[in-house]
Amino acid sequence: MASDTEGPSGKDIAFAAMAQSDLARTQSYLQRGRRFEGLNDEALASRWVHDMRVWAKCIREKPATLDDADAEYKLREQEAPYHLVTAELEEIVAAALEVHAAMSEEDRERAGADMVAEYEADQQSRN
Repeated sequence: MASDTEGPSGKDIAFAAMAQSDLARTQSYLQRGRRFEGLNDEALASRWVHDMRVWAKCIREKPATLDDADAEYKLREQEAPYHLVTAELEEIVAAALEVHAAMSEEDRERAGADMVAEYEADQQSRN
């Protein structure tokens, strides 16, 4: 973490934004009834791997069930089986980098400003 006089780094802000988004998805999953709670570990892994493979084929259409499976893993305090989808993760990262590269400088700046604003709002709500 950056010192208090410097303020948060871009990396700190990005991680905070991801954590906030992750928390919101987990909260939503809980509020909707935790539909994967009854799955054993093997069935949950199968669901998650399937959804990752679907997402890798079309990066703009992330399966909603993937977020739910991720949330279930977090609630179980387990790690999702990333080792089973290494090729798919590479495809997802490559596609995301392509989207980023295709963005205009203005859109990149706007996305960064939005992320900073969300971070600042979250920090103010904690104080």
